[in-house]
Amino acid sequence: MIEKKDRLLELDVFRGIAAVLVVLFHFTSKTDFGGILSVGITGVDLFFIISGFVIFLTLEKTDTGKSFVINRLSRLLPAYWTCVTITFLLKISNEHLNIVQTLPAYLANLTMFQLNVFKIGDLDPAYWTMTIEMLFYIFMLFVFLCNGLKYIEWIGLAVMLLCLFNGAFLSRYHLRVHEFLNFRVPLITHFPIFYSGIIFYKLKSNKKKYGNYGFLVFAFFIQWYLFDKGGSRSDMSYIKYGVVLLTYYGLFLVYVNWGFKIIVNRIILFFGNISYSLYLIHAYLGQQVLMPWLVIHSHFNKYLILMITLAIVIFMALLINTYIEKPAMKFIRNKKLKLA
Repeated sequence: MIEKKDRLLELDVFRGIAAVLVVLFHFTSKTDFGGILSVGITGVDLFFIISGFVIFLTLEKTDTGKSFVINRLSRLLPAYWTCVTITFLLKISNEHLNIVQTLPAYLANLTMFQLNVFKIGDLDPAYWTMTIEMLFYIFMLFVFLCNGLKYIEWIGLAVMLLCLFNGAFLSRYHLRVHEFLNFRVPLITHFPIFYSGIIFYKLKSNKKKYGNYGFLVFAFFIQWYLFDKGGSRSDMSYIKYGVVLLTYYGLFLVYVNWGFKIIVNRIILFFGNISYSLYLIHAYLGQQVLMPWLVIHSHFNKYLILMITLAIVIFMALLINTYIEKPAMKFIRNKKLKLA
């Protein structure tokens, strides 16, 4: 199961696919390609499945809650803080904002809880998923500390029933508790997709545990039902989202049962390796800075503008990944081991 350098290469490929889908969606949503590539927004669902898989795998190998926290924060914060800072500076310059008045938004965005805690908007449209990721990590840490990992299928099932109750009943009567949950705990409209990643990991670990397929089917249908109850996918049709989600589940089923070496190649692995930095840096830089500037100051056609924008954001992501994300993560984790 563990590939070269302890990497699950198929997961890196899935990360690369997810990142490219989201980038292409953002860069083409207002162009002639928008209809064709509108499914790209569901790349976040693929990211969430991967997160469920990887976080459970990580916790199974973790001895203490402190180790898990350091592991996750060292993975997320250096690149995230770098990209938030770059976006903040770009936003001030591009929109001629007052740096003092914009500073609270910058500081709030550094926490990843800018909207649901501070009621401050995202500096970059891609940041909404980070809050959901962090809430999932907190939930899984709580389960781990309560020695509940061995009951995760049933714990997850109970949480999914709560998600379904919120989406099907509480939302119908516009109760305040529904508004509170959706705003303060946005994980409630996405939990089944993370849970699916956990079940895929369980299937990878124990193919003979056929009951997990039942949990997986249940998670699929609940997520399908909840897809327009939160996030930014509400403009898709149920059928389109269902087909895309089924495709992602199909890819993972092939991977956990037979492996998927055929899809592993250097190009997609490259995008998988820089996927986190690419996801964080691409949206505002590409949509609000590069593309408008090229439209105004060049005579390039839309295809060339798209290609130049892609090249620049990919290069920026590579720089952040190479000089910030990886070195900082290695330094923090090594420091933690020495202190231990």
